[in-house]
Amino acid sequence: MKTSADVLEQAADLIEQGRHLRKMLTDLNGGYCAAGALLKAATGSPYYNYQSTSLPTFDPLVAGAIEAVAGHLELTPTPKSWFRMRGVRFWHSISLTNQLAEAMVMWNNQDGRTGAEVIDAFRHAAKNLRNEKVAA
Repeated sequence: MKTSADVLEQAADLIEQGRHLRKMLTDLNGGYCAAGALLKAATGSPYYNYQSTSLPTFDPLVAGAIEAVAGHLELTPTPKSWFRMRGVRFWHSISLTNQLAEAMVMWNNQDGRTGAEVIDAFRHAAKNLRNEKVAA
């Protein structure tokens, strides 16, 4: 059965085999940002699952991967964020996983962020998850 650690390793492979992107989930040349690679590795699609009446929801494998990366990088959750739904932009409290996802995306999109740094973070987070599982 696939685990969040597997998703992290596969996402690192996707970026390594393609290229690292910032500010977009994927492109036509096999590039991925951190979030796009995690989503592709877990669900087969690099796009968020937006429902018409709710905020983005994450596959449990993606959520576990995001939380592991955020823990490894010591990212700080953002308690509120702007979301656009049906063309309306609003300020809304969001779940901890979404806060960590936003923090990870902001980290990924920083000027000068390299694919090697993202790959390294994913591989370390995967190793940490596997070590936690062995210890448990």
